[in-house]
Amino acid sequence: MSVKQTFLKACQKDCYWSPESRILLAVSGGVDSMVLLDLVSHLPPSIKPWFAVVHFNHQLREVSDIEEQFLQSYCLEREIPFYSKRWESVELPQNGVEAAARSARYTYFQLIMEQVGATHLVTAHHGDDQVETILMRLVRGSHLIGISGIKTKRPFAKGILVRPLLSSTKKELVSYSQQHAVPYYEDESNQNLMYTRNRYRNEIVPLLRKENTHIVEHFMDFSDDLSDIISLVQPLINEVFKQVVKIRSPEYYEVDFPELITHPKEMQRQVVSQLLSQLADQNPFEYKREHINQIVDLANDSKSNSYLTLPEGFICRKGYQLIVISKELNEPKKAIDFTVILEMNQWQNLPNGDRIGLFNSHMLEDSVPGLKIYLDCHSVQLPLTVRHRQDGDRMSIKGLNGGTKKIKDILIDQKIPIEERNSAYLVTDLTKKIIWLVKYKESQLSIGKETDKIQYILVYQNHELY
Repeated sequence: MSVKQTFLKACQKDCYWSPESRILLAVSGGVDSMVLLDLVSHLPPSIKPWFAVVHFNHQLREVSDIEEQFLQSYCLEREIPFYSKRWESVELPQNGVEAAARSARYTYFQLIMEQVGATHLVTAHHGDDQVETILMRLVRGSHLIGISGIKTKRPFAKGILVRPLLSSTKKELVSYSQQHAVPYYEDESNQNLMYTRNRYRNEIVPLLRKENTHIVEHFMDFSDDLSDIISLVQPLINEVFKQVVKIRSPEYYEVDFPELITHPKEMQRQVVSQLLSQLADQNPFEYKREHINQIVDLANDSKSNSYLTLPEGFICRKGYQLIVISKELNEPKKAIDFTVILEMNQWQNLPNGDRIGLFNSHMLEDSVPGLKIYLDCHSVQLPLTVRHRQDGDRMSIKGLNGGTKKIKDILIDQKIPIEERNSAYLVTDLTKKIIWLVKYKESQLSIGKETDKIQYILVYQNHELY
């Protein structure tokens, strides 16, 4: 079966896109991506979507600018929308050029996808790339999903990343370009053995191909078989994942590690692997087996308030009940300063969606839900103020004879996670005395509910209560 027939069959069978889709073709100017561009250009109208070309000029070779100009002219002649960016010299790293180039490239692709409203990003990865990738990941030490190789489709940004040429070999793509007069530039840096992938491409894979000329087909079978096994156990992993991952967003995850470590280590590793895989789907982020093991070890360690660094500026922090993985290198920032004076018998909405109010005792029905403390006019001076905690804040604690204690120490003693400590609310009176560390501690200025001296009631309501 020819490359064109294989491509057309794959598009129809796997439903990569529809005529209503908007796809972005990542084109370098090399033979693989130029063949991809030609194949998409000649799709029948029934499955041909709107498409544009995106090019990232790494400026790592003398001909990089010539290739960019060639692509621009090629697309202009054919009325194909074209987008490109040059990697400025100030962005070039001293080490790890391959990883940095990939990160910068995909960050730009994501930007253009959002700009043009593209639903798909399409790349020209082929069967030889699959062989190289699986071998590299096995040797480097990857995770189960990693050694299953490159996926034909996966989520990317707000759309889908598609690799429709994985069933074709490099040799077949070169042959197609010759038969259909597809112009392209040969990347001489592909021969540079300084780069890891090139050593596999030019030295290791040719040796394996001598052992068996069907190496690409067999590696694709291996990838498919391993993916099938992963699919079979995925429902079990998903069930535990839902139990332990409390919050997730593109750059932020919270994990209930006490719940996680109730499961066998094998399941812990798979849950963490899935979390990192989802993180990688949304960010230019590559992880290894060692990162999975480090996070599992962190979860099972008896120490709290510890952390470890992950690739691409991510950090994994362990608190008392949660492990947080986020794009924050430093300690979590304190909440934006918030200060408000409470009006009598009125609710005050708080930035976190909850609310607080000060009421005359005869104005508040007992049935009103929420956390409450009781005050008399002799113990506090109005007006009362609600604010976030500040460095050095101290309060006298109800039930503690004499003296004061730092708010920070109170929260630490109660094992409150640092994210919650930094957003805690205080209520103070006119003299700046702290009456209430909301949700956590009352001061000696509050009185018991059973007394007849109650004149004011402070009420805090979670947003779910109203």
